[in-house]
Amino acid sequence: MEISLIYPSNVHYSNHIDGKDNPNISNEVLNELGLNSIIDLRSSRLCDFFTMDKEVIEYRQGVFEDMLSNPELSEILIKLTPILSDIAELRKLSSDEMSQTHIYTA
Repeated sequence: MEISLIYPSNVHYSNHIDGKDNPNISNEVLNELGLNSIIDLRSSRLCDFFTMDKEVIEYRQGVFEDMLSNPELSEILIKLTPILSDIAELRKLSSDEMSQTHIYTA
């Protein structure tokens, strides 16, 4: 079972990947609002996290409430975020290298 702080279930995540309940917000709009300069996501785009799904919004509010109620959780997450970002980046690089190797050996 996977745990997500962003999506309450795999169905919600799949709906997001399929573009269901995603608002039409572009990176250009986020740049105009200055949000991309405030929130730095190394391997993602900020607009990928917006949703119009009521259940997802309520779930995220609950997660945020839990973090406010338990500062220890927030501290752990803050410490883990750079490590998790590095792992995601390494996976992406590894995947890119594997695709390039496959292209050259094919």
